[in-house]
Amino acid sequence: MHTDNRKKIMLVDDEEDLALLLKDGLERYGYYDVKIYSNPQEALDNFKPDVYDLILIDIIMPDMSGFEFYSSIRNNPNNSKICFFSASDYMDSKIKNIFPELKEQKTVLIQKPIKLKELSNKIIEIIN
Repeated sequence: MHTDNRKKIMLVDDEEDLALLLKDGLERYGYYDVKIYSNPQEALDNFKPDVYDLILIDIIMPDMSGFEFYSSIRNNPNNSKICFFSASDYMDSKIKNIFPELKEQKTVLIQKPIKLKELSNKIIEIIN
């Protein structure tokens, strides 16, 4: 499979081991090209609008929360889908109230832990 056809995902999660496992697993499915950042500031410094089909952001990280990261990129012209990724007890509706521009997306939160196949299915649902 050519990487040109793969969906591009930016994963911002301070749990580097988890991020590496997800990258490896999702790329093995063959549908994804995953760029991971364990430091949200580094992700912000390297952010380029409209490069990714999906930006998957952990909510609770040291130094900068996922909400702060998203707030920093949301004013850039960007067609990437956004989804938060967290083990915390947030709900889609709460996030949509914080960020009304995400209301059109069916899913804006994926709960950890999650099986790889289920994550892949959620990503497909969000991107399409």
